[in-house]
Amino acid sequence: MDAQNNNHNKLTFEWELFGLCARRLGHFPEAAKAFQNGLSQRFSSRCARKLLEYCINERQRVKNFINSPNSHDMVPEIVSSRIRELDNSIIDLCVKICCWNHRWYTEFSISLLDCLSVVIQDMSLTKVSNEISSRYPETVLNLVQENLLNFFTTCTIGCYDA
Repeated sequence: MDAQNNNHNKLTFEWELFGLCARRLGHFPEAAKAFQNGLSQRFSSRCARKLLEYCINERQRVKNFINSPNSHDMVPEIVSSRIRELDNSIIDLCVKICCWNHRWYTEFSISLLDCLSVVIQDMSLTKVSNEISSRYPETVLNLVQENLLNFFTTCTIGCYDA
């Protein structure tokens, strides 16, 4: 009886497991919330990667909904603010994972480029770079520039900047 009334704060690892279970059962919003709760306590690369995956899929779902016949019920301002919110989350998660990869000498991640390219296609490379520079110290911007953004500058022949 006392165990039920006892408030137990979950550890990051427990939130991570809860999120993985919810994700496997197809409860994606609950999984994302669990991953966010885990990240609010301590950084976990698994939580960050799974949350990044959710944000990319949710962004695509919102974009697909805009093009569907049922989209006339949605207010354009709400849709654009939701996409902007997801874009900001994607940028933040990509930056944090990039820094984590650098800290732990993890090899280059093509998935980060894929995720960041989704945002850069809509916002442009310059705006994404400015967003990162406004939120993070110059050292973090330089790290992200070297590991991610330079790829878009050198290897895409200007396709991502408007």
